This record gives sequence, structure tokens and C-alpha cells, in this order.
Amino acid sequence: MPRSRPPNLLREVTRHGKVKWFYRVGKGPRIRVPAPGTPDFDAEYEAARSGEPKRTKGAPVAGSLSWLITR
Repeated sequence: MPRSRPPNLLREVTRHGKVKWFYRVGKGPRIRVPAPGTPDFDAEYEAARSGEPKRTKGAPVAGSLSWLITR
């Protein structure tokens, strides 16, 4: 038997076949969260639930376009 999802967690499949997860209460805004079971899921889900702004990641990865722009 599959595990039940946390409240207000939606699973949507894009037209490209990718799965995206969102937190949404009623007809309110959709807030994107990582997939359940990933390390960041609990923190992102609680932030979406409490209405906090999305947490940002650390410094850009060396060799990426954002890393180049910040340099």
C-alpha cells in the first residue's frame, strides 16, 4: 500500500512527462517543493506551509553560468 501524502501536496505531470510537486491550499497560489523523500523536502514543505519566502541555495556551483556571472 502506498504512503499517504502530506496535506495540500499536489503531484502534476508536465506535457514533457516530468513530475512536479506543489503545495497549494484551496484555489491559492502553487508553491513548488522538491519531491517527497528528498533531503530538502521537509524544510521546503514546512516553509511553504508557514508562508515563509522560499529558501535560497548557497553559492553557485563552480563552472556554471551563474558562477561565471557573479565572477
